[in-house]
Amino acid sequence: MTSDYLYLSTEVYAREFDSKLLLGLFALKSGMRTIVGEDIFFTRNIDRLPRGIFFDKSFSKIHYHKHFKVANQRGFGIVGIDEEGCNNYKCPYFFRRFHKLGIQSSNIIFTWGPYQCETLRSLYPDAREKLIPSGSQRWDLLREGGIDFYSKKADAIRKIFGPFLLVNLNRIVNGKPAA
Repeated sequence: MTSDYLYLSTEVYAREFDSKLLLGLFALKSGMRTIVGEDIFFTRNIDRLPRGIFFDKSFSKIHYHKHFKVANQRGFGIVGIDEEGCNNYKCPYFFRRFHKLGIQSSNIIFTWGPYQCETLRSLYPDAREKLIPSGSQRWDLLREGGIDFYSKKADAIRKIFGPFLLVNLNRIVNGKPAA
């Protein structure tokens, strides 16, 4: 699966944009034309975009119908990682995040690590070869070299409020961010 275009879909800008931008920069460095955009942009335009590799954040039935089905028909590669990192099939939403249609239509599925990879391989043995334990690009911003990405913003906040710990409790209630 090779292509000149990589499409990086974001659904929740505040949570996903920086990590997709980091991934996009690596793709650009390797010579790929990279487009980072909102999920809705790709939903509305996937049938008009040049063939490429579509990187998504879920393998749900909804994502299959929104993107994967048309992308597959047009010869796109489907690649992604579950942004939630759901490792346990007993998790109430596990099979929504990893629906069989999403798994079957994907070319490569990156996992948060070996445990999630083996769990998925046991549930979807036909997908064994396309499952790759890699870690999440969101956590790459916390590694050496990425950790300073937010240092200027953090220093400005620290000057106003003193030491702090930021915990992202992003919740969605009835389709809207909860207060």
